[in-house]
Parts: sequence; C-alpha cells; structure tokens
Amino acid sequence: MMMQDVFLLDANSIITPYHSYYPFDLADGFWSQLGHYIEIGRIVIMDLVLAEILKGNDRLTDWIQSLNINNPLDHRELSTITYYGQILQHIQTSPLYKTDALKEWSRNDIADPWLVAAAKSHGYCIVTLEVPNSNPDPKNPWKNAKIPDIAKHFDVKTTNLFSMMRALEFKL
Repeated sequence: MMMQDVFLLDANSIITPYHSYYPFDLADGFWSQLGHYIEIGRIVIMDLVLAEILKGNDRLTDWIQSLNINNPLDHRELSTITYYGQILQHIQTSPLYKTDALKEWSRNDIADPWLVAAAKSHGYCIVTLEVPNSNPDPKNPWKNAKIPDIAKHFDVKTTNLFSMMRALEFKL
C-alpha cells in the first residue's frame, strides 16, 4: 500500500482562494471538501496559520471556526523547534540570502519557517502558493527566503493548491 501524503497548509493556500477565485458563494464545494479533509486529518492546519486566519472578521474566519479542528499542529513541539533552529541557521549561513531574509523569517508572526520545520518533523507535504526564488547567485543574494527553496534544502515536499486538490480528488 502506498502511503498517502498529509498536506500542511500555508495560510496563502486558504486566504488567496477566498479573496481571489473560490469565494464561498461560487465555490461552496471547494470549501466543504477542504473542511472535510481538515477534519479527517489529511490536511493539517498549524496553530500559527489558524491564528492568522482567525485575525480576520469575515466569512473565512466563520468557516474555519465552524470546523472540528481538535488539535491544530503545535509549532512548539520539540522536534519542530529543533528543525526551526536549523532552518534559521541555514538562512543565516547561506550566501544565497541577505540579512533581511533572516530578519523576516525570525519574526514571531511568520509561520513559514515553522511550516518547513513541522513538515520535516512529521513527513508532511507543504501546500503553498509561493514559488521558488530564481537564479541562485551568492553575488546577488535574495532578500526573501521562500518556502519551496528552504523546503527543498531540507528534503521537504511542497506542492501547490491545485496539485493537492487533484491528489485528494476534489470535484468542483
């Protein structure tokens, strides 16, 4: 039996569809399927991502509150914290990143490094709309770290929202 991926959502994989192309009044099927997979554990929400969504005062906030999310993934698990430290150290020591990248990913309200750390710890696949930086060049380092780049360095799988939807056989 082939092991099925468990998907860990970046906030942009929920917030962008809500604001851009899957509004509730047009794409209720998307939200009901997403909610179903969250409730059965095939899609995981990290506590920091949940907190970001709960900051809103809109239909998306109401939807996420209506779900039965018994245990959002706690970013403070010991193995996740260990990988988090390794991720920040990688950004700090890599010639591909400017100091600003480390400053941004070190902020308390930034979930990105925690997502990569938790996915590494649990073997999850991160669902993000971010795309990798292009043209790695130590002579022209990047200002921002991107989930796909850091995940690749740590052998963490990433995918986009549509690939996850295909894997889970969403029907719209």
